[in-house]
Amino acid sequence: MYSKILLFFSIYLAIILTIIQAKNDTNTTTDPHHTFLGGWHPLNVSDEGFNITLHKIEPQINGRMNQTHLYRIVGAIKAQYAVAGGIDYKATIAIGETNCNKSEIKNIKNCKIITGRSYPECEVQMWTVPWNDLYELTNLHCDSNITDYNTGYNTGFISG
Repeated sequence: MYSKILLFFSIYLAIILTIIQAKNDTNTTTDPHHTFLGGWHPLNVSDEGFNITLHKIEPQINGRMNQTHLYRIVGAIKAQYAVAGGIDYKATIAIGETNCNKSEIKNIKNCKIITGRSYPECEVQMWTVPWNDLYELTNLHCDSNITDYNTGYNTGFISG
């Protein structure tokens, strides 16, 4: 019984890893012959699963920030992933202050980023088990590095 479950889980995990690698940026220097489960690999910031995870953890980012207004993710600058009992993402993102007070977290999708400003960069680590609808922000560090976000980074995921 347990061996069948383990076999099913192993096959499922291998399929997920294959899908992620297929979506991975083809311009990276990762050698596919030296890829292993659990290791960090470059990820194209337009990856759909990655962007879904970013969208899902936005409220968690605001929960950890000591600010009076809500912040939205402007876009991703770089990303990596690892497979370990789910999918672990590490990323550098740019965030922007919105026109909403922090008390309006339930309506974050309606909050508009204040334009004409530079955006702080944050290092985030996120863990997801998408087949269980589990999305967790495991690490957040924002600093005073400022991103001029007119340089063409991925911003497509904010619309939803």
